[in-house]
Amino acid sequence: MLDIEEFVKTDRYIKTKKKFLLDLDTALQNIKSDDSKIRKLGEKRLSSNARRELGWNCLPIREWFLDKKNQIEIYNAIQIETDDKLIAGYLLTLSFFYERYIIHPMWEEIFIKEVQLEYQEWLKTIIKIHIHNKSTLVKKEVATLLAIVGDNRAWDIFNELLLKKNSLSGWVYSTLSVYAINSIVEEQINILIKTFDIIIKKTTNATVKRDAIGAKEKCSKLKTDYNTM
Repeated sequence: MLDIEEFVKTDRYIKTKKKFLLDLDTALQNIKSDDSKIRKLGEKRLSSNARRELGWNCLPIREWFLDKKNQIEIYNAIQIETDDKLIAGYLLTLSFFYERYIIHPMWEEIFIKEVQLEYQEWLKTIIKIHIHNKSTLVKKEVATLLAIVGDNRAWDIFNELLLKKNSLSGWVYSTLSVYAINSIVEEQINILIKTFDIIIKKTTNATVKRDAIGAKEKCSKLKTDYNTM
């Protein structure tokens, strides 16, 4: 087992930490820019760090995103952003961070439930900013964050989006697999099953059909589990 206290003292880790923190701090400055091109660069930097291949060398990234001062800065940037594509990018980064840096087994050794709950509470403040956003891109990411925090409004939004854009079947399938057990109710399961039936019958896209079938099967299992609770 890795001795974390010793690992963070190594020259290699210290050098990597300095590099990551500089990149993230630069990203933070970028997303506060008046120039949309520079904000886009910042969003890409944040996203690439949230998606980085995991290892203990990524600990500084985890700590950076959990830092309250950085969260305030990110919140402020999201609050004033008007570009829906950038907003969606920011929200997607936050959901990826949760999946990869909060609940991923990689961090089991240092996992603290309070940290998870505090991050979820912060996400709720982010959700409030764009809960009524009309953009499909933003709605998808808001729904994902709602699922993460255990708010069943996620599945109503996903169902609405699926009826307009069946290519989201794969994303909804993945989200169902990870987060539905903590939020979805039986009525929403039934509605989603009907929606996936429609998609399966109408689509000619093999990938969409496969994803819709998988999502329907997941919903059916959730329904069975729900009825045996």
